[in-house]
Amino acid sequence: MSIKQRRSSYEASVTNSGIRYRRSFKERLQAQIWEAQARADLIAGRTPEVSKHSVHRSLPRTLQELADYTYNTVWSGARSEETSLINANLVVATVSPGTLINDIDKATIDLAVSEWKKLGNSNATCNRKLSSISKMLTVAVELGILDRLPPIKRLRESPGRIRWYTDDEQDLIMDMFHRLGYPEHGEIVRVLLDTGMRCGELFNLKWEDIQGKLIVLNETKNFSPRSIPMTQATIRIITNQTCEVGPFKWTDARQTRGIWNKVRHQLGWSDDPGATLHACRHTFISNLVQEGVHIAGVQKLAGHKTIQMTLRYTHLSPHDLESAIEKLENRRSNCGTIRTHG
Repeated sequence: MSIKQRRSSYEASVTNSGIRYRRSFKERLQAQIWEAQARADLIAGRTPEVSKHSVHRSLPRTLQELADYTYNTVWSGARSEETSLINANLVVATVSPGTLINDIDKATIDLAVSEWKKLGNSNATCNRKLSSISKMLTVAVELGILDRLPPIKRLRESPGRIRWYTDDEQDLIMDMFHRLGYPEHGEIVRVLLDTGMRCGELFNLKWEDIQGKLIVLNETKNFSPRSIPMTQATIRIITNQTCEVGPFKWTDARQTRGIWNKVRHQLGWSDDPGATLHACRHTFISNLVQEGVHIAGVQKLAGHKTIQMTLRYTHLSPHDLESAIEKLENRRSNCGTIRTHG
């Protein structure tokens, strides 16, 4: 695909199976929109519109069509592809697939939120769905279907309790993986605990990301590369991997989560919503804080975009506060001594 400027116009083109489709537009944005629609048409098995009189016929009209278009042009191939598709499908199911895009207003969205709350969705879960419909409607604005976005008010989220695993719980986890016959997946959990990587980061690892005793992550959630020194256990586990594509390409997040749920059930944690694989990341960060690692260093190792995200864990380390009180007591003690001898 390409867009080329031809004097006062812009030519967009797509090629599929040796067949080239192209159109010229007065503005680059129009060319970009047509290019995205043409790509979606080809994926769906349709022939892209090349007549300037019929270009608007293929634009999405219903919410379902808009969700498909947004998936094909925005979410497909992205790191959050699976999650984005799930949330979009949940939004479409609530609002109704045949709802016309132009009929979606604040009342439509408010009623959807009300339905999600009745189902027991938390504010955080509702916000993920609101983000999905906001992205779809933003695409509709870019396509010229809507003049502007309807008001979308995010719900207030509670920071919640940070769930992390104690040393004893980590031992129980490792033992249960072995008892259930999944020692290899138990090693994956050990790497998560020792590196603080997100599951997506771990399962996307390639061999070139392993550099000496470092794991070098270039593709992260916040697009900020970071390096993580490996523990001896992590070095041993990764060294023993034999998959050619990447250390853990022999499995994936879905299979590992399925096995994790079996382990969690056997440990009696099924009713603990915080007992997830992601809690391994919380454990890594919490352990660093508890060991007195400087907060800036914790931020770098965790890959937090802002220091505020890291500061959520500081209550787990009272050492600095204890030291501050000791200094206050020493100050008062010294002042008392001075007055006595004065």
